[in-house]
Amino acid sequence: MFEYEISPESGALQALEECVSQLARVETEPVAWRWAITSACDAVNAALVAHHTGTRGIGAYGNAAKHAELQDRLSDLHVAARASEQQDDPAFPEREETKLVREELKLSMRVHSLLDMLTSVALHSEPEGADHDGPRTRKREAGSFDTAGAKVDVSPEMTEAITYLQSLRNNLVHVKPISWSIDMRGIPARLMEVAKFLSLMDVSSWAFRHYSPAERKRFGIAVRELLASASALDRRVQATE
Repeated sequence: MFEYEISPESGALQALEECVSQLARVETEPVAWRWAITSACDAVNAALVAHHTGTRGIGAYGNAAKHAELQDRLSDLHVAARASEQQDDPAFPEREETKLVREELKLSMRVHSLLDMLTSVALHSEPEGADHDGPRTRKREAGSFDTAGAKVDVSPEMTEAITYLQSLRNNLVHVKPISWSIDMRGIPARLMEVAKFLSLMDVSSWAFRHYSPAERKRFGIAVRELLASASALDRRVQATE
């Protein structure tokens, strides 16, 4: 009751379902726009972190943090080798204690920003002439190690929508000493792009490789519901213009 467990994978699903729930309220309770926007950005951010985890779980961190983690891994291997020969030597710490310290350090480290991760994962962010048949862009078996952090075909429309919504989310979360209003007419179309992006993350398979069949089904249903709800609202916007 008083403990809440979260991971990037569960966070993406929870935020997506919350976005759908809040979007159903916006016509009668305008405050729901705030929570629909923030939960949409939370879902995208969690999906990107999950997609970048890699086989060592460090892809979403900055380069310095990744280097430190890999150094720790090499140190672990060295300690394990020595400890197997010197079981009682106090100079070699317990591997479990080392692991716990590392996990605490991970919680204190900052991951890349949402927009940096989005740029990193987008196919169209590669330099002109990049080899799209190379190891990071070829078709892969769903959920295999080769899909870790793989590039996906993020459209310019998705990038614009997510960038805009993230900026709006930051203004909503970081309260300023002013009164202001937001024109929400462009939000439904952008939430449609968010739904399409999350569908890409689902199809790529790596980000949500730990989902149970029931969780994967829930995610797919929520993506379709978000797309349908945002589309219906966008049609109403178009009808009033």
